[in-house]
Amino acid sequence: MGLDSPSEVNVETPLLELGFTSLMAVDLRNKVMESTGVDLPATVVYDHPTFEALASYVDSLMNTDRG
Repeated sequence: MGLDSPSEVNVETPLLELGFTSLMAVDLRNKVMESTGVDLPATVVYDHPTFEALASYVDSLMNTDRG
């Protein structure tokens, strides 16, 4: 993505505007599933198109699983 630091990423910028491809979206989904244990649909990055939206969605699923 050509950024020097993660702090350069605005969490409200759509991932596609940041240069995410469909392959990168699937890779991100797989890494989030692996690290959280939460099952996510293949379209999760398109359904929740910013880092902020994706994190909020995954957090809600994790809290539902615990509740």
